[in-house]
Amino acid sequence: MKKYLILVFLFLLFIILYPPNGFSQKEGIETKYKILTQVLRYIRDNYVEEKDIGEVLENGIDLMLKNLDPYSDLLSPKEWKELEISTKGKFGGIGIQVDIQDNFPTVISPLEGTPAYRVGLRPGDKIIEVNGESTEGWSIEKTVNTLRGEPGTQVNLKIKRIGIDEPFDVKIIREIIEIKPIPVAEIFENDIGYIKITNFSENLTSELIAACDSLKNKGMKKIIIDLRLNPGGLLNQAVEAAEIFIEKNEEIVFTKGRGEGILEKYNAIEDNGIYEKMPLVVLINRGSASASEIFAGAIQDLDRGIVIGDTSFGKGSVQRIFPLDAGYKLKLTTAYYYLPSGRTIHRTKRTKSLLESLKMEEEPRKVRETEKLVQEIPKFKTVHLKRVVFGEIGVIPDIVIKEREFSKFSQNLARKNYFFNFANEYYAKTKKKEVIDEVIEEFYKYVTSKEKDIKREDFEKSKEEIKILLEAELWEKEKGLKGRYEVSLKYDDVFKKAIEILKKSEKKEDVFSYLKGR
Repeated sequence: MKKYLILVFLFLLFIILYPPNGFSQKEGIETKYKILTQVLRYIRDNYVEEKDIGEVLENGIDLMLKNLDPYSDLLSPKEWKELEISTKGKFGGIGIQVDIQDNFPTVISPLEGTPAYRVGLRPGDKIIEVNGESTEGWSIEKTVNTLRGEPGTQVNLKIKRIGIDEPFDVKIIREIIEIKPIPVAEIFENDIGYIKITNFSENLTSELIAACDSLKNKGMKKIIIDLRLNPGGLLNQAVEAAEIFIEKNEEIVFTKGRGEGILEKYNAIEDNGIYEKMPLVVLINRGSASASEIFAGAIQDLDRGIVIGDTSFGKGSVQRIFPLDAGYKLKLTTAYYYLPSGRTIHRTKRTKSLLESLKMEEEPRKVRETEKLVQEIPKFKTVHLKRVVFGEIGVIPDIVIKEREFSKFSQNLARKNYFFNFANEYYAKTKKKEVIDEVIEEFYKYVTSKEKDIKREDFEKSKEEIKILLEAELWEKEKGLKGRYEVSLKYDDVFKKAIEILKKSEKKEDVFSYLKGR
């Protein structure tokens, strides 16, 4: 009964706030309530099949919230618990963050080292089926709850990817997903600190300070913060993390809702001395979203450092949780985030339509080079150097670099877990991690034993990629995620550009000398 009353209340609330066609705001609440009760009574007494009126109401609420945006939702007590788990602890799943785009769950980013990452899921992949069931119209919460499950169990996905004509199937075995916000913190070139942040979960800031202090003791004088494939997390952690590198009293982010006034403003309140003065480069890509975009965008807007990589995801809306009876929660979008320049990072419907009309959704890196976009996307100025930055599209890097794109052949091998499975067997047998020609040949025999239609010609064309992917798997067996990163960074053009710039930068202002003419 309580659930029924909650649903009736919410249904009435949204009819009042967002009246459907045929209703006028001038009509009284009593009239709308009367019409609602009449409709429900007719459904209960006259519809061709007997219906649970509570279920009818819940479906109506779901539809209204979906029409608002992908992030507003009614959460049951179980769904609320799952949402809390996503920001801390361990859980069984496949390791992805999702959004809803074009009415289908869409990958924001796979978490590195997880089953989803190993099979090659990537930002922008649409999950159109889960275990044979269409996902059209699913909410984020339903998607997350369905993909999670007991470790060792299998989930079957059908993926639609831009650039590939036909959807393809992916089988993934769930594992315990442990959130490690900083899997790697290392020194390169004697004095350049590299810190990888995978998410902004609880305790990220304390771990980041500890990582910075440790690297400083090893001689760090310059910093790379890698936020690629970081889907975000907690706002307070993004703000506090940015605060480490920003001078006291500088504005980091503010929120604005329906009215003109600012709802909340977040400024740097700590003085962190040495880290505020070190040359800084931030790395992002399409899998960087939400809290990652706040961090990277604030660094860019305050001219604190430069951003390198690919245009970020563009998720900059604020959701508030409203408590309801019986443990239910209403998650409702109430504001947008704005960076110090005054721009919002949220990719608006207008911008999305513009990108789609130019067939650019799959190529965000081209944004700076596209005259029509540069003319039509809102422009803003950074706080100190008055450089041009863009709003309503995410964060466009100061230096845009295309990341390595693996061939369809290599992607297909990865989706079927051949690299992962071969590395397990090979390393257990030999304890070797170097990938020489003999190892690649052994891998070829392994693959052709599984699939008879593999062509040698296709294998040879992708040989360099196969070497990189095998090397990453084998080094991970030897040294964990640290080993995988050591391999991937060795072949990483974005990382190499950051190193190139920082090697020649002694003061924090020096990094901007590489942006002249951009």
